[in-house]
This record gives sequence, structure tokens and C-alpha cells, in this order.
Amino acid sequence: MAIIEGIKELYKKEANYHFRYEDAESLLANPADLINLINEHKNVQRTRLEVLDDYYKAKNTTMKNYVRAGEYNDANLKIFHNFGKVITQFKVGYTTNNPIRLKYPEEKVSEKLNEIDKMSDMPSHNAELMLDISKYGRGYELVYEEDGIFKVILLNTFETFVVYDYDIEKNPILGVRYVNYPKQGDNPEETRISVYTAEEVIEYRLNGETLEEIKTNKHLFGGVPIIEYQNNRFRLGDYEDLLSVIDAYDLSESNTANHLNDLVNSVLVIQGDIRSLKDNEEYRKMYNNKVIFAKSGLDADGKPTEVDAKYIYRNLDVQALETYKTRIRKDIFSLSNVPDLTDESFSGNKSGEAMKYKLFGFQQSVSATMSNFKKAAKMRYQLLLNAKGTKSGLLEIIQSKVFNQSITRTDLSELEILFKPNIPISVIDEMKMLVDSGTTVSTLTKLGLVSFIDDPQSELERIEHEENSSEGNKLAGYLKNNGDAHGHE
Repeated sequence: MAIIEGIKELYKKEANYHFRYEDAESLLANPADLINLINEHKNVQRTRLEVLDDYYKAKNTTMKNYVRAGEYNDANLKIFHNFGKVITQFKVGYTTNNPIRLKYPEEKVSEKLNEIDKMSDMPSHNAELMLDISKYGRGYELVYEEDGIFKVILLNTFETFVVYDYDIEKNPILGVRYVNYPKQGDNPEETRISVYTAEEVIEYRLNGETLEEIKTNKHLFGGVPIIEYQNNRFRLGDYEDLLSVIDAYDLSESNTANHLNDLVNSVLVIQGDIRSLKDNEEYRKMYNNKVIFAKSGLDADGKPTEVDAKYIYRNLDVQALETYKTRIRKDIFSLSNVPDLTDESFSGNKSGEAMKYKLFGFQQSVSATMSNFKKAAKMRYQLLLNAKGTKSGLLEIIQSKVFNQSITRTDLSELEILFKPNIPISVIDEMKMLVDSGTTVSTLTKLGLVSFIDDPQSELERIEHEENSSEGNKLAGYLKNNGDAHGHE
């Protein structure tokens, strides 16, 4: 549906295709094909990413290029709405405001995973990654080693892509990151390309239509270090299929603003004769006092003509326009499955269970994102543990000088990646349910539910310490006997 007549296609359907090739060796042996993929990403796929980024930043592409047709110098005000940002921020907050937790049966492996999370500030990284996933339908990260420490870093979606094979499982064969360096001083402008395969990292410099290899480094990850996260099967952004509806809302708001501005340029119609007043002092007084003295003339029958003065402007059905805008706004939130937090019927309802029902549609749509995220994140941790295990194994072999032993790698098939949705919860209702059912809840769990206690375990230890100390006994006696520590009446 084209909301604005004559608008062009924002981007081609090829802008979201997966890149595929037979295998990494064949692609590296044909550098011209690799350059074609880079150019395809730069000239076609980036266009889509730029459009989605514009709608997130309230620089909506269609309205930005829209020119109001008019012959009388009508206003051309443009009002943009960042619904894309609202939708994305809600999803990011829902999925990552509560840090994603890891669960693995072996304690030593769990400690290694927690160490990896700490080194890469993983809660912040996951939130930024989810932001890209929601905006663009995809996000990329790189696992790497820096000063002997294995880390994860977010990559720019505008400069990164992954190439997959033709297998039914569509396995990644290599990842590409290309960066354009502008001219600085005596250094000319150039494009640097990094290709990450399952065994090595190859650095290139792009000279025209040829690739000049700079260096090659082996890595220990045992897989492609660039990992792609997909929002859904089709790699669609969360507001990508709502762009035309957002355009319609922008246009209606802009037309309202333009109409109100047009009132300033209304045409004054005077029905009567003021020609005799044009050049005398009376006319100037009339103008300064905003009063019109118009004389009536005579019609063909010699009768006086009517005298009147009024402005002519376009009429606007305000009620119909507001109804139309309200309907479009509801469509945006309904089709995105994101609740409108400004809706009184939503925000006024304080029940946690009722809130869950209002979020039911959103929870169904976000489940695919969570599932894809878990799959890719498991690959992240597998690659990092592969590298840590290989490095430790090589050090042991060198120290023991026993060179025929094999290096074992940790299998993370049992790793659980757990999301805790950030939604209001009625703790009172849940506790009442447990008490009514006769279920016992530990003191540590109860303390963990209180907002002003940051560390329930430390708080429990302090309570036990006070109870076992003389000060604690005195305090308990003081509270028990209404302020008399010795129990006197």
C-alpha cells in the first residue's frame, strides 16, 4: 500500500538475502567473487540498514523526501515519529534488562563461563546486541583474544556479513568485516578487509578491483569467530513491516500542522468599496486599529450592495482527523505486538497477571528471537571455551614435553541460556499462593524479593551474627519487651 503517491521502493528485496558459497577455500581462491559480495553488501544491503536506522532515529525516509504539492506557497512542515525506537526499546528492555543467566551442570565449566561474561561485560553487550537484532533483524559479534584474554565485542552491522554454504543446515563458512579508512595526512583513502574462517584471520587491502593480502593469523576457536544473531527466520526488523503505517501517521500529523499554519496565510475578502480610503489618513487609522470601513456601492438597480469582510481558508474536520490518527496509532502497536504504555487502559491496570495477558501477543513474537539468540550464544561460548581449552592444553603439552597427547574440548550441549523477562510481577499474589498451598519458602528467598536488600546472602549472615551476639540478644529483648531490655514491668 503506497501511502504517499509516487513514492519509490525504499530498498530491494535482495537487500536481506543471505550470502552463500560452496566453501571457504573456493571463495578465497576467487577474490573477484569476494569483492562482488562486499560490493553487494555495500550498495544493496546497506540501503535497507540505513532506512531502518533512519526510522529508529526519527528521520523517516519517506517523509524526509516528501514535498507537499501546492501553488500558493503553502507550508511544507514535516513531523517525524520514532515509533521504531519505541518498539525496539521495549523489546530490548523486556529481554535484557534482567541479565541473561547461564546454567551448566559442571561447576568448573560454569566458573569459566562466568569469567568470560565478566571480561566482556556481557549484560551490556547482550543489550546492545539485542538492539541491533531488533532494529535490523540481525546483529553480529566477534570472539577474539586480547592480551591473553578471550573476549566478545559487538560489530557494526553496516560493515559485517557472514557467508553460508549450500548445505541444508546452512553452516557459516566465513565472516567478513570491511572498513573504509578516509584520507588522513599523507595516508590515502583505503578499504581494509578482514576475513574470518574456521582456522585463520586474513587481512586484505582493497586496491581497485584486486585484493592485496597483508597478513594471515591462525586462531584457536575451532569455528568462524564472527557470529550472526537473527531476529527471526526472515531476518526482519521489529518495525520493518510497519514503515508504511508509520509514514501514514507522519503524513496525517504533518498535514494537520500544515493546515494550522495555512490559517496564517488565509485570504481576506472584503465585500464593499474601500478604494476611496486608500490614500487618506482614515485608511491608515483603520489599518492600525484593525478595523475595516467599507462603503457599499450600488447595483444595477441602484440599490446599495452588501458590505462584509471575512477570511477564506480550508475547512478541517478535526474530529475525523483525530479518529483517523488514533486508528493508525493503534494499528502500529497492534501489528507490532508491543503495548502502548501511554494507553490509560494499559498503564492503569496494576495487576501483574492482567499485565501478562496484555503482553501475550508480544511474548509469542519474541519467543523466536529468544530461541535464535540462545542458539547463537551457545556457539559464542563454545568457541570461547574451545580457544581457552586449546590454549591450556598446548601449554600443558609444552610443559610436560609429552607431545602425543590429545586436547579435549568441552561439550556445551547441556548449557542452558535463561532469559528472565523484565515485566511487573505481583509478588504479594505469588507469596499468597505459596502460603495458601502450604509451601515453605526459605528466608534467603524472602530476602531476595525485597527491593532494598541487594545481597540476600550477606543480609542473612548479618542476621545470624546479630542473633548469636550479646548485642543481638539485647536488641531482641528490647524489641520483645517494648523497649525494656531487662524485661521489667
